[in-house]
Amino acid sequence: MATFLLAVIYLVFLSLGLPDSLLGSSWPSISAELDIGRGMQGMITIIISAGTIVSSLPTRFLNKHLHRYGTVALSICLTVTGLVGYSFSGELYQLCLCAIPLGLGAGAIDATLSDYVANHYKAIHMQLLNAFWGIGALTSPFIMSAFLTNYGGWRKGALVLACIQGTIFLLTLSIIPVWHKIEISRGEGAAEEAADSVGLWETFKQRGLIFAMIGIFGYIALEQTSFNWYASLAVFEYGVSEDLASIYSSFFFIGITAGRIGSGFLSLKVDDNNLIRIGEGIILSACIIVFFADVPALLPLGIALTGFGCGPIYPSILHRTPFRFGREYSSSAMSLEMVAGYIASLSMSALFGLIAQNTTFKILPAYNLIILALMALANEAVLWTKPKQPSNQN
Repeated sequence: MATFLLAVIYLVFLSLGLPDSLLGSSWPSISAELDIGRGMQGMITIIISAGTIVSSLPTRFLNKHLHRYGTVALSICLTVTGLVGYSFSGELYQLCLCAIPLGLGAGAIDATLSDYVANHYKAIHMQLLNAFWGIGALTSPFIMSAFLTNYGGWRKGALVLACIQGTIFLLTLSIIPVWHKIEISRGEGAAEEAADSVGLWETFKQRGLIFAMIGIFGYIALEQTSFNWYASLAVFEYGVSEDLASIYSSFFFIGITAGRIGSGFLSLKVDDNNLIRIGEGIILSACIIVFFADVPALLPLGIALTGFGCGPIYPSILHRTPFRFGREYSSSAMSLEMVAGYIASLSMSALFGLIAQNTTFKILPAYNLIILALMALANEAVLWTKPKQPSNQN
């Protein structure tokens, strides 16, 4: 039963990635068809991120009353609703309305599953599960590229993504009895109630948590800005065609997926903290490469390396959370980390869109370098404030 549950969790992580790259990979076409300003993608991103913040904060409440499986099923249903709405949108305000269920569907499910995996599975599963998120995010640009080129445009592509999400939703419903039995056999209900007794404010006061939140903030800011705007950089500054730019943006997700698969197996020998440092070093090299993107081959290489460097960072931070703050605090700590990440998603990608629209999209690598420096300092500061963390992997 536990194996079947883990297999479905892998599929759910795949479903998490499907909507994430839809907007960035197809935005040049959407903005042209609906006559929307190039930088207005940021407004939709803000709405999605605001929804994820709203749904992340009551995660403990939702899990207590709906159980984890109910929270997951409800979240996927909201995502399907948003994707279907996208496919029928004809105005900017309609895209904004559809962004609401997409945001609400993303927050609670991410915090719920990340906390569950961090407490019950080894580091390799956290890395590989997030690699499945990358596969989902990678699938979306390829689907959108195919529909932009041959099959009727971005609307039909969004509808296909909704159908895939709907199938995963049905699988999630089928696993509910199994998950319920596993919770009973593990005695997880009592453990969840004990964890739920630790409030967000008490958790926030734990040493090092503010730095962990800043680390997540920096990571999500860099990731979201990269996959939302690389296609626009290619089209608006380098004259790349829209369908080819969609493929370019997929290189980010190829990189992040490869990075997570590789770091998953590397986690058997290397601890989470060093995996984070390795990823940060790769991102630094990627930013330098994108600076010289006037050489045609360097832009897709820099995009892929950015994703590859991002690969190990996010799952390593999440998997380390129970070790850093204790299992009794991990659920609330995970929610607060997610909130910090979604605040970054709400603000930093939109800020870049505003700056780039009034200057040039070529500032993207410099923007990412500033964020990278903030993230790296915060991740090291967590270690300074929590010096006695165990070094073994869960």
